[in-house]
Amino acid sequence: MQPDPAQQAALGEFDGELPDRPLLDQAIEEGIRNPELRRVRKAERAPTGRARCRECRELIERGSIFQSSSDSECIIHLMARSMGRTLPDRMEEALRKVEGAFSVVAMTATQLIGVRDPLGVRPLVLGKLGEAFVLASETCALDIIGADFEREIKPGEMVVIDETKGLQSHFPFRPQRSRFCIFEHVYFSRPDSIQGGRSVYETRRQIGVELAREAPVDADLVCPVPDSGTPAAIGFAHESGIPYGMGIIRNQYMGRTFIEPTEQIRNMGVRLKLNVNRALIRGKRVILVDDSVVRGTTSQKIKEMILDAGAAEVHFRIASPPTAWPCFYGVDTPEREKLLASSMTEEQMRAHLGVASLRFISIDGLYRAVGVPGGRNAAQPAYCDACFSGDYPVKPTDQLARGFKLSETAEPAE
Repeated sequence: MQPDPAQQAALGEFDGELPDRPLLDQAIEEGIRNPELRRVRKAERAPTGRARCRECRELIERGSIFQSSSDSECIIHLMARSMGRTLPDRMEEALRKVEGAFSVVAMTATQLIGVRDPLGVRPLVLGKLGEAFVLASETCALDIIGADFEREIKPGEMVVIDETKGLQSHFPFRPQRSRFCIFEHVYFSRPDSIQGGRSVYETRRQIGVELAREAPVDADLVCPVPDSGTPAAIGFAHESGIPYGMGIIRNQYMGRTFIEPTEQIRNMGVRLKLNVNRALIRGKRVILVDDSVVRGTTSQKIKEMILDAGAAEVHFRIASPPTAWPCFYGVDTPEREKLLASSMTEEQMRAHLGVASLRFISIDGLYRAVGVPGGRNAAQPAYCDACFSGDYPVKPTDQLARGFKLSETAEPAE
Protein backbone atom coordinates (compact mmCIF):
# COMPACT_ATOMS: atom_id res chain seq x y z
CA MET A 1 0.00 0.00 0.00
CA GLN A 2 1.34 3.37 -0.99
CA PRO A 3 1.90 5.99 1.75
CA ASP A 4 -0.25 9.08 1.77
CA PRO A 5 1.82 12.09 0.57
CA ALA A 6 1.57 13.64 4.03
CA GLN A 7 2.90 10.50 5.65
CA GLN A 8 5.63 10.15 3.04
CA ALA A 9 6.67 13.76 3.54
CA ALA A 10 6.77 13.27 7.30
CA LEU A 11 8.88 10.11 7.06
CA GLY A 12 11.12 11.57 4.39
CA GLU A 13 12.98 13.69 6.97
CA PHE A 14 14.57 10.60 8.50
CA ASP A 15 17.45 8.62 7.05
CA GLY A 16 16.78 5.29 8.74
CA GLU A 17 17.86 6.04 12.33
CA LEU A 18 14.94 6.98 14.58
CA PRO A 19 16.31 7.66 18.06
CA ASP A 20 13.39 9.82 19.20
CA ARG A 21 9.87 8.38 18.96
CA PRO A 22 8.10 11.65 19.93
CA LEU A 23 10.01 13.40 17.14
CA LEU A 24 8.57 10.97 14.59
CA ASP A 25 5.07 11.40 16.05
CA GLN A 26 5.42 15.15 15.75
CA ALA A 27 6.67 14.98 12.18
CA ILE A 28 3.80 12.74 11.12
CA GLU A 29 1.20 14.96 12.78
CA GLU A 30 2.70 18.06 11.15
CA GLY A 31 2.62 16.33 7.78
CA ILE A 32 -1.04 15.38 8.23
CA ARG A 33 -2.07 18.86 9.36
CA ASN A 34 -0.23 20.68 6.57
CA PRO A 35 -2.77 21.21 3.73
CA GLU A 36 0.09 21.69 1.26
CA LEU A 37 1.03 18.06 1.77
CA ARG A 38 -2.48 16.64 1.68
CA ARG A 39 -4.12 15.30 -1.45
CA VAL A 40 -6.61 12.51 -2.04
CA ARG A 41 -5.76 10.10 -4.82
CA LYS A 42 -8.73 8.28 -6.32
CA ALA A 43 -7.66 5.25 -8.32
CA GLU A 44 -9.36 2.47 -10.26
CA ARG A 45 -7.57 -0.08 -8.18
CA ALA A 46 -5.55 0.12 -4.96
CA PRO A 47 -1.96 -0.37 -6.14
CA THR A 48 -1.10 -3.24 -3.81
CA GLY A 49 -3.74 -4.53 -1.48
CA ARG A 50 -5.53 -4.20 1.80
CA ALA A 51 -4.50 -5.08 5.32
CA ARG A 52 -6.72 -5.17 8.35
CA CYS A 53 -5.30 -3.85 11.57
CA ARG A 54 -6.21 -5.75 14.72
CA GLU A 55 -5.18 -2.76 16.81
CA CYS A 56 -6.97 0.08 14.99
CA ARG A 57 -9.60 0.36 17.69
CA GLU A 58 -6.88 0.41 20.32
CA LEU A 59 -5.04 3.12 18.38
CA ILE A 60 -8.16 5.27 18.35
CA GLU A 61 -8.77 4.68 22.06
CA ARG A 62 -5.18 5.80 22.74
CA GLY A 63 -5.75 9.06 20.91
CA SER A 64 -4.61 8.40 17.35
CA ILE A 65 -6.47 10.68 14.95
CA PHE A 66 -7.15 9.22 11.51
CA GLN A 67 -7.48 11.57 8.55
CA SER A 68 -8.67 8.94 6.06
CA SER A 69 -9.87 5.35 5.70
CA SER A 70 -6.50 4.30 4.26
CA ASP A 71 -4.97 1.23 5.84
CA SER A 72 -1.52 2.68 5.22
CA GLU A 73 -2.37 5.39 7.74
CA CYS A 74 -2.97 2.68 10.33
CA ILE A 75 0.50 1.28 9.60
CA ILE A 76 2.01 4.76 9.98
CA HIS A 77 0.41 5.12 13.43
CA LEU A 78 1.70 1.70 14.45
CA MET A 79 5.18 2.67 13.27
CA ALA A 80 5.01 5.88 15.27
CA ARG A 81 4.27 3.89 18.44
CA SER A 82 6.94 1.29 17.82
CA MET A 83 10.05 1.18 20.02
CA GLY A 84 12.25 0.13 17.10
CA ARG A 85 15.43 2.12 16.51
CA THR A 86 15.32 2.21 12.71
CA LEU A 87 12.56 2.74 10.19
CA PRO A 88 12.76 -0.87 8.91
CA ASP A 89 12.51 -2.12 12.51
CA ARG A 90 9.40 -0.02 13.07
CA MET A 91 7.82 -1.10 9.82
CA GLU A 92 8.49 -4.74 10.62
CA GLU A 93 6.90 -4.40 14.06
CA ALA A 94 3.89 -2.56 12.61
CA LEU A 95 3.28 -5.14 9.88
CA ARG A 96 3.34 -7.97 12.39
CA LYS A 97 0.18 -6.43 13.83
CA VAL A 98 -1.82 -6.32 10.61
CA GLU A 99 -3.48 -9.14 8.73
CA GLY A 100 -4.59 -9.53 5.15
CA ALA A 101 -2.86 -8.72 1.86
CA PHE A 102 -0.28 -6.02 1.36
CA SER A 103 2.73 -5.01 -0.67
CA VAL A 104 4.37 -2.01 0.95
CA VAL A 105 6.97 0.29 -0.56
CA ALA A 106 8.45 3.10 1.55
CA MET A 107 11.27 5.51 0.89
CA THR A 108 13.37 7.75 3.14
CA ALA A 109 16.21 10.07 2.20
CA THR A 110 18.64 7.14 2.15
CA GLN A 111 16.61 3.91 2.05
CA LEU A 112 14.11 2.09 -0.14
CA ILE A 113 12.05 -0.55 1.68
CA GLY A 114 9.74 -3.18 0.21
CA VAL A 115 7.64 -5.77 2.04
CA ARG A 116 5.24 -8.42 0.76
CA ASP A 117 2.64 -10.16 2.91
CA PRO A 118 3.37 -13.74 4.05
CA LEU A 119 0.85 -15.26 1.62
CA GLY A 120 2.06 -13.22 -1.34
CA VAL A 121 -1.50 -12.33 -2.33
CA ARG A 122 -0.44 -9.12 -4.06
CA PRO A 123 2.56 -8.82 -6.40
CA LEU A 124 5.81 -6.92 -5.84
CA VAL A 125 8.84 -7.08 -8.15
CA LEU A 126 12.43 -5.95 -7.99
CA GLY A 127 14.18 -4.33 -10.93
CA LYS A 128 17.43 -2.55 -11.65
CA LEU A 129 18.07 0.65 -13.56
CA GLY A 130 21.80 1.00 -14.00
CA GLU A 131 23.14 0.58 -10.46
CA ALA A 132 19.87 1.60 -8.82
CA PHE A 133 17.22 -0.82 -7.56
CA VAL A 134 13.53 -0.35 -8.40
CA LEU A 135 10.41 -1.74 -6.70
CA ALA A 136 7.07 -1.96 -8.53
CA SER A 137 3.86 -3.96 -8.44
CA GLU A 138 4.27 -5.26 -12.02
CA THR A 139 7.05 -5.86 -14.51
CA CYS A 140 5.41 -3.57 -17.09
CA ALA A 141 6.30 -0.61 -14.84
CA LEU A 142 9.96 -1.60 -15.15
CA ASP A 143 9.65 -1.70 -18.94
CA ILE A 144 8.26 1.82 -19.02
CA ILE A 145 11.31 3.33 -17.29
CA GLY A 146 13.82 1.05 -19.01
CA ALA A 147 14.68 -1.00 -15.92
CA ASP A 148 15.64 -4.68 -16.02
CA PHE A 149 13.56 -7.23 -14.15
CA GLU A 150 15.61 -8.94 -11.44
CA ARG A 151 13.10 -11.12 -9.53
CA GLU A 152 9.86 -11.13 -7.61
CA ILE A 153 9.91 -10.18 -3.95
CA LYS A 154 9.03 -13.45 -2.25
CA PRO A 155 5.97 -13.86 0.00
CA GLY A 156 6.86 -12.65 3.50
CA GLU A 157 10.12 -11.05 2.34
CA MET A 158 11.36 -7.63 3.41
CA VAL A 159 14.08 -5.88 1.41
CA VAL A 160 15.98 -2.81 2.59
CA ILE A 161 18.08 -1.00 0.01
CA ASP A 162 20.60 1.74 0.71
CA GLU A 163 23.77 3.13 -0.84
CA THR A 164 26.23 1.69 1.68
CA LYS A 165 24.93 -1.87 2.20
CA GLY A 166 23.12 -2.41 -1.08
CA LEU A 167 20.17 -4.80 -0.94
CA GLN A 168 19.51 -6.65 2.31
CA SER A 169 16.78 -9.29 2.49
CA HIS A 170 15.16 -11.17 5.36
CA PHE A 171 11.88 -12.88 6.22
CA PRO A 172 10.32 -11.41 9.38
CA PHE A 173 7.02 -13.33 9.26
CA ARG A 174 6.04 -16.91 9.99
CA PRO A 175 6.37 -18.93 6.73
CA GLN A 176 3.06 -19.84 5.06
CA ARG A 177 1.97 -21.44 1.82
CA SER A 178 1.82 -18.91 -0.99
CA ARG A 179 -1.69 -17.88 -2.13
CA PHE A 180 -1.15 -15.41 -4.96
CA CYS A 181 -4.38 -13.79 -6.21
CA ILE A 182 -5.58 -15.74 -9.24
CA PHE A 183 -7.65 -12.75 -10.40
CA GLU A 184 -4.38 -10.93 -11.12
CA HIS A 185 -4.05 -13.34 -14.06
CA VAL A 186 -7.67 -12.79 -15.13
CA TYR A 187 -8.06 -9.03 -14.83
CA PHE A 188 -5.88 -6.93 -12.52
CA SER A 189 -2.43 -7.25 -14.04
CA ARG A 190 -1.61 -5.70 -17.38
CA PRO A 191 -1.28 -8.25 -20.20
CA ASP A 192 2.29 -7.13 -20.89
CA SER A 193 3.41 -8.09 -17.37
CA ILE A 194 5.03 -11.29 -16.13
CA GLN A 195 3.52 -12.83 -13.00
CA GLY A 196 4.96 -15.94 -11.39
CA GLY A 197 7.25 -16.45 -14.37
CA ARG A 198 4.27 -16.53 -16.76
CA SER A 199 3.19 -14.02 -19.38
CA VAL A 200 -0.16 -12.59 -18.30
CA TYR A 201 -1.18 -12.30 -21.96
CA GLU A 202 -0.40 -15.97 -22.66
CA THR A 203 -2.25 -17.05 -19.53
CA ARG A 204 -5.37 -15.12 -20.58
CA ARG A 205 -5.15 -16.53 -24.09
CA GLN A 206 -4.96 -20.02 -22.59
CA ILE A 207 -8.03 -19.25 -20.48
CA GLY A 208 -9.88 -18.66 -23.75
CA VAL A 209 -8.61 -22.00 -25.09
CA GLU A 210 -9.87 -23.82 -21.99
CA LEU A 211 -13.19 -21.99 -22.21
CA ALA A 212 -13.68 -23.04 -25.84
CA ARG A 213 -13.05 -26.65 -24.88
CA GLU A 214 -15.45 -26.53 -21.93
CA ALA A 215 -18.26 -24.46 -23.49
CA PRO A 216 -18.41 -24.73 -27.31
CA VAL A 217 -21.26 -23.07 -29.19
CA ASP A 218 -22.27 -22.63 -32.86
CA ALA A 219 -21.74 -19.01 -33.84
CA ASP A 220 -20.39 -16.76 -36.59
CA LEU A 221 -18.10 -14.38 -34.73
CA VAL A 222 -16.03 -14.22 -31.51
CA CYS A 223 -15.82 -10.69 -30.08
CA PRO A 224 -13.96 -9.56 -26.99
CA VAL A 225 -15.35 -7.12 -24.47
CA PRO A 226 -12.28 -4.85 -24.55
CA ASP A 227 -9.75 -4.65 -23.22
CA SER A 228 -9.43 -7.34 -20.55
CA GLY A 229 -11.46 -9.87 -22.55
CA THR A 230 -9.30 -9.59 -25.67
CA PRO A 231 -6.60 -12.25 -25.06
CA ALA A 232 -9.22 -14.80 -23.92
CA ALA A 233 -11.32 -14.08 -27.04
CA ILE A 234 -8.27 -14.65 -29.24
CA GLY A 235 -7.66 -18.00 -27.53
CA PHE A 236 -11.36 -18.96 -27.82
CA ALA A 237 -11.45 -18.12 -31.53
CA HIS A 238 -8.24 -20.03 -32.27
CA GLU A 239 -9.40 -23.15 -30.42
CA SER A 240 -12.97 -23.09 -31.77
CA GLY A 241 -12.14 -22.12 -35.35
CA ILE A 242 -14.75 -19.34 -35.28
CA PRO A 243 -13.54 -16.03 -36.79
CA TYR A 244 -12.35 -13.34 -34.41
CA GLY A 245 -13.46 -9.73 -34.86
CA MET A 246 -13.52 -6.43 -33.01
CA GLY A 247 -17.29 -6.11 -32.70
CA ILE A 248 -16.96 -3.62 -29.85
CA ILE A 249 -14.66 -0.61 -30.01
CA ARG A 250 -13.37 0.86 -26.76
CA ASN A 251 -13.02 4.56 -26.07
CA GLN A 252 -9.41 4.73 -24.87
CA TYR A 253 -10.09 7.78 -22.71
CA MET A 254 -12.55 6.08 -20.34
CA GLY A 255 -11.66 4.14 -17.19
CA ARG A 256 -13.20 1.03 -15.68
CA THR A 257 -16.89 0.97 -14.85
CA PHE A 258 -17.49 -1.93 -12.45
CA ILE A 259 -16.03 0.10 -9.55
CA GLU A 260 -18.09 3.24 -10.20
CA PRO A 261 -20.20 4.09 -7.12
CA THR A 262 -23.73 4.21 -8.57
CA GLU A 263 -25.63 2.19 -11.17
CA GLN A 264 -26.61 5.33 -13.09
CA ILE A 265 -22.96 6.31 -13.52
CA ARG A 266 -22.03 2.74 -14.50
CA ASN A 267 -24.78 2.62 -17.14
CA MET A 268 -23.69 5.95 -18.60
CA GLY A 269 -20.07 4.80 -18.44
CA VAL A 270 -20.75 1.70 -20.55
CA ARG A 271 -22.21 3.78 -23.40
CA LEU A 272 -19.36 6.26 -23.25
CA LYS A 273 -16.72 3.56 -22.96
CA LEU A 274 -17.89 1.08 -25.61
CA ASN A 275 -19.40 1.37 -29.07
CA VAL A 276 -20.61 -1.40 -31.37
CA ASN A 277 -19.05 -2.06 -34.77
CA ARG A 278 -22.43 -2.39 -36.51
CA ALA A 279 -21.16 -3.29 -39.96
CA LEU A 280 -19.30 -6.29 -38.56
CA ILE A 281 -21.94 -7.87 -36.31
CA ARG A 282 -25.20 -7.21 -38.20
CA GLY A 283 -27.04 -10.49 -38.75
CA LYS A 284 -24.40 -12.62 -37.01
CA ARG A 285 -24.50 -14.98 -34.06
CA VAL A 286 -22.01 -13.33 -31.74
CA ILE A 287 -19.96 -14.84 -28.90
CA LEU A 288 -18.94 -12.12 -26.44
CA VAL A 289 -15.93 -13.03 -24.30
CA ASP A 290 -15.58 -11.02 -21.09
CA ASP A 291 -13.32 -11.38 -18.06
CA SER A 292 -16.07 -11.56 -15.41
CA VAL A 293 -19.66 -10.84 -14.44
CA VAL A 294 -19.97 -8.93 -11.17
CA ARG A 295 -23.31 -7.16 -10.79
CA GLY A 296 -24.42 -7.95 -14.34
CA THR A 297 -25.16 -4.30 -15.11
CA THR A 298 -22.40 -3.89 -17.68
CA SER A 299 -23.16 -7.26 -19.31
CA GLN A 300 -26.83 -6.34 -19.76
CA LYS A 301 -25.99 -3.03 -21.39
CA ILE A 302 -23.47 -4.62 -23.75
CA LYS A 303 -25.98 -7.29 -24.75
CA GLU A 304 -28.58 -4.62 -25.50
CA MET A 305 -26.10 -2.66 -27.59
CA ILE A 306 -25.17 -5.76 -29.62
CA LEU A 307 -28.80 -6.72 -30.28
CA ASP A 308 -29.77 -3.12 -31.11
CA ALA A 309 -26.99 -3.14 -33.72
CA GLY A 310 -28.62 -6.10 -35.48
CA ALA A 311 -26.92 -9.22 -34.10
CA ALA A 312 -28.97 -12.41 -34.55
CA GLU A 313 -27.88 -13.97 -31.23
CA VAL A 314 -25.67 -13.09 -28.28
CA HIS A 315 -23.74 -15.75 -26.38
CA PHE A 316 -21.63 -14.87 -23.34
CA ARG A 317 -18.45 -16.76 -22.47
CA ILE A 318 -16.77 -15.61 -19.25
CA ALA A 319 -13.03 -16.04 -18.62
CA SER A 320 -13.42 -16.59 -14.88
CA PRO A 321 -15.71 -18.65 -12.64
CA PRO A 322 -18.82 -16.94 -11.20
CA THR A 323 -17.87 -14.13 -8.80
CA ALA A 324 -19.99 -15.11 -5.82
CA TRP A 325 -17.93 -13.71 -2.94
CA PRO A 326 -16.52 -10.23 -2.21
CA CYS A 327 -12.77 -9.60 -2.04
CA PHE A 328 -11.43 -8.21 1.23
CA TYR A 329 -7.81 -8.03 0.08
CA GLY A 330 -7.65 -4.71 -1.69
CA VAL A 331 -10.41 -4.75 -4.31
CA ASP A 332 -13.51 -2.56 -4.08
CA THR A 333 -16.06 -5.26 -4.89
CA PRO A 334 -19.70 -4.93 -3.79
CA GLU A 335 -21.39 -6.53 -0.82
CA ARG A 336 -22.14 -10.19 -1.44
CA GLU A 337 -25.88 -9.57 -1.84
CA LYS A 338 -25.13 -7.38 -4.89
CA LEU A 339 -23.05 -10.03 -6.66
CA LEU A 340 -25.19 -11.74 -9.27
CA ALA A 341 -23.63 -15.16 -8.75
CA SER A 342 -24.25 -15.09 -4.99
CA SER A 343 -27.97 -15.71 -5.42
CA MET A 344 -28.40 -17.10 -8.96
CA THR A 345 -27.44 -20.27 -10.80
CA GLU A 346 -25.76 -20.04 -14.18
CA GLU A 347 -29.10 -20.61 -15.93
CA GLN A 348 -30.81 -17.96 -13.79
CA MET A 349 -28.06 -15.49 -14.67
CA ARG A 350 -28.50 -16.32 -18.36
CA ALA A 351 -32.22 -15.56 -18.12
CA HIS A 352 -31.54 -12.39 -16.12
CA LEU A 353 -29.07 -11.11 -18.72
CA GLY A 354 -31.35 -12.15 -21.58
CA VAL A 355 -28.72 -13.91 -23.70
CA ALA A 356 -28.96 -17.07 -25.79
CA SER A 357 -26.35 -18.85 -23.67
CA LEU A 358 -24.00 -18.08 -20.78
CA ARG A 359 -21.05 -20.16 -19.65
CA PHE A 360 -18.23 -19.51 -17.21
CA ILE A 361 -14.88 -21.26 -17.22
CA SER A 362 -14.72 -23.83 -14.43
CA ILE A 363 -12.37 -23.22 -11.54
CA ASP A 364 -10.40 -26.30 -12.59
CA GLY A 365 -10.19 -24.93 -16.13
CA LEU A 366 -8.88 -21.63 -14.76
CA TYR A 367 -6.24 -23.44 -12.72
CA ARG A 368 -5.16 -25.42 -15.79
CA ALA A 369 -4.83 -22.17 -17.73
CA VAL A 370 -2.53 -20.65 -15.11
CA GLY A 371 -0.28 -23.70 -15.13
CA VAL A 372 -1.76 -26.19 -12.64
CA PRO A 373 -2.43 -29.28 -14.82
CA GLY A 374 -4.46 -31.14 -12.22
CA GLY A 375 -6.82 -28.23 -11.55
CA ARG A 376 -7.66 -26.86 -8.13
CA ASN A 377 -6.63 -28.81 -5.03
CA ALA A 378 -9.49 -28.07 -2.62
CA ALA A 379 -7.40 -29.08 0.41
CA GLN A 380 -4.43 -26.89 -0.52
CA PRO A 381 -5.31 -24.36 -3.25
CA ALA A 382 -2.28 -22.91 -5.03
CA TYR A 383 -3.92 -19.47 -5.36
CA CYS A 384 -6.23 -17.15 -3.49
CA ASP A 385 -9.55 -17.70 -5.28
CA ALA A 386 -11.87 -16.49 -2.52
CA CYS A 387 -13.99 -14.39 -4.90
CA PHE A 388 -14.98 -17.63 -6.66
CA SER A 389 -14.83 -20.26 -3.90
CA GLY A 390 -15.46 -18.33 -0.69
CA ASP A 391 -12.23 -19.90 0.62
CA TYR A 392 -10.52 -16.93 2.30
CA PRO A 393 -6.84 -17.62 3.09
CA VAL A 394 -6.96 -15.00 5.86
CA LYS A 395 -10.12 -15.02 7.91
CA PRO A 396 -11.91 -11.64 7.43
CA THR A 397 -12.36 -11.06 11.16
CA ASP A 398 -13.59 -7.49 10.78
CA GLN A 399 -16.29 -8.58 8.33
CA LEU A 400 -17.29 -11.54 10.48
CA ALA A 401 -17.81 -9.13 13.37
CA ARG A 402 -20.29 -7.25 11.15
CA GLY A 403 -22.26 -10.42 10.45
CA PHE A 404 -20.59 -11.68 7.27
CA LYS A 405 -21.07 -15.44 6.80
CA LEU A 406 -18.31 -17.66 5.41
CA SER A 407 -18.92 -20.46 2.95
CA GLU A 408 -19.76 -23.68 4.76
CA THR A 409 -17.80 -25.72 2.20
CA ALA A 410 -14.61 -23.62 2.28
CA GLU A 411 -11.50 -24.83 4.05
CA PRO A 412 -10.87 -23.02 7.38
CA ALA A 413 -8.65 -19.95 7.02
CA GLU A 414 -5.34 -19.87 8.84
